[in-house]
Amino acid sequence: MMFVVDQQYEITTGYGEDLDTQVFTVVAVDLPLIQANGPLGHEYTFNTHSPNFVSAKRPSPGYQPKPSIYKPVRAPSDG
Repeated sequence: MMFVVDQQYEITTGYGEDLDTQVFTVVAVDLPLIQANGPLGHEYTFNTHSPNFVSAKRPSPGYQPKPSIYKPVRAPSDG
């Protein structure tokens, strides 16, 4: 798949029954890595060659995101 910066993609990640699909806006492409902003504005890096990366497609018209099963990871504080 060809990713285009500033375009939205419905990305599915996970393993087995623990799959999550959300719409992300791609901000950078350096295949196999893509950087994208998630629905809450957090930036994610996806390795499209990872077995955890299941699929990506353009969102369907009328797509309504569901709550994510994943929580954003916060960096530890420097204190």
